[in-house]
Amino acid sequence: MSLPPDLYRAPPYKLAGTVHRIGHVDTTAIKALLDTKTDEEWQENGLRQQQFKVHKDTQSLVLKWCANTGTDTPVETTAHFDTFAPVLKPVLDMIQHEYQYQNPVIRKAMFARLKAGGVISDHMDGAVALRMVHRIHIPIVTNDKVHFFINDIDHAFNVGDVIEIDNTRYHSVRNDGNQDRIHLIVDYYHS
Repeated sequence: MSLPPDLYRAPPYKLAGTVHRIGHVDTTAIKALLDTKTDEEWQENGLRQQQFKVHKDTQSLVLKWCANTGTDTPVETTAHFDTFAPVLKPVLDMIQHEYQYQNPVIRKAMFARLKAGGVISDHMDGAVALRMVHRIHIPIVTNDKVHFFINDIDHAFNVGDVIEIDNTRYHSVRNDGNQDRIHLIVDYYHS
């Protein structure tokens, strides 16, 4: 298998700045479907929280997942992806329009819920499989007391913003609000 030329597109960082704003989408249908998910479904996959202590205050509703171990790790698709696929189409179309990949691959997709009062400690993503992707965040539920720091710069992201973050830089999140914060996170790449 030949590897894409931009495989290690992070020397030393992926982006010239801390974020790349792609656009804005209506997340009403996504939020409505997300509201039907039970606490049991949110707790089905605790792998991220168990492996990475920085995510101890989060829960993930996983749609697609692959291990961070290499560039050719198989992607597992959960039943949740099929459920959400119709309402995710506008955001996935926007992402594809931005990057124009001939053979796009969603390496990971999940809803990440950071509890009210929760913290994701300062960290950077060093695994090759995380450095090579476009790490895209779409806020589904947020509040004005959520602080998303990248290189100590506090970024305010609004519901529906479609933003690539530079996860090769130190980043952290603090939810000082009384409402859980939920982002759709998509790791986008090509084969």
